[in-house]
Amino acid sequence: MRSLWHLFGAAALVGVVVAARPAHALDPDDAINSARQTITHHRNTLTDIQTAMRRSYVHERSAAQRLADGDLLLRTRDFERAAMVYNQIIDKYPGHQAAYAEASFMLGEAYYRSGQMLSAQRAYNRVVEKGSSGRLAAFRSRVPADGCCSQKNS
Repeated sequence: MRSLWHLFGAAALVGVVVAARPAHALDPDDAINSARQTITHHRNTLTDIQTAMRRSYVHERSAAQRLADGDLLLRTRDFERAAMVYNQIIDKYPGHQAAYAEASFMLGEAYYRSGQMLSAQRAYNRVVEKGSSGRLAAFRSRVPADGCCSQKNS
């Protein structure tokens, strides 16, 4: 029985040696052509990705749509996501006076309703400090008195 296993092992070893082929490197010209094809493929893939990204920017939501999103989130008591939306509006539309003003005030509201009094106070302060004229002035009168935020902190 033992010699049968030795014979089987030797046959397997001979099979592996016979089946193995010598390794060889690509011809330098073939290697360059292969590399060029790979680079071209990846460039085309990158171009496709960039095109898809440009298309997605076309369908971005407007400032008004984002304000509506924030309002809906605020009404459904999802204060964290509402604050994120209002912060995005403030960052993305600093030149859009109406959107900037409403988002600045509503950010304070989102923080206030979620109990984040220090953040609410900072947002309200922005409205008060920058609200001497323009669209923010309309929200200035809606900012709670200074004592509102310190009362909830204690």
